[in-house]
Amino acid sequence: MIKSASSAPVGIVEVTEDIISETEETAKIIFNIKLKNSGKGKLYSLDEDKDQCETPVDLKKNINLRLINAPGRSHCNTVELKKDEATAQCTITNVKVLGESYEPEITVELEYSYETIDSNIFEVK
Repeated sequence: MIKSASSAPVGIVEVTEDIISETEETAKIIFNIKLKNSGKGKLYSLDEDKDQCETPVDLKKNINLRLINAPGRSHCNTVELKKDEATAQCTITNVKVLGESYEPEITVELEYSYETIDSNIFEVK
């Protein structure tokens, strides 16, 4: 369940999870995280060297994800936004299922380059 989300231009709009048994004591949790760009700016690849004077047409719109405070070993794939949407997958392995139950508060961190440009008309006298 999503308790809060950022007001950043790229946000998480939905999270679903699948729980798969690994052993009698551990499980694997797979999160499918739906992302959407709701801002008015442009998303650029973190790896792309962007020149301020020229805007390349075919930049990949990559987003890196990371889980913070995961109850096991976590790994997330890098996704590319297409038509301002994408679904990323994060997996947590070796999650202990025996003993006391608890609900860890997991933070999903998105890393991306974003640019907004605003202009204003003014008169020089």
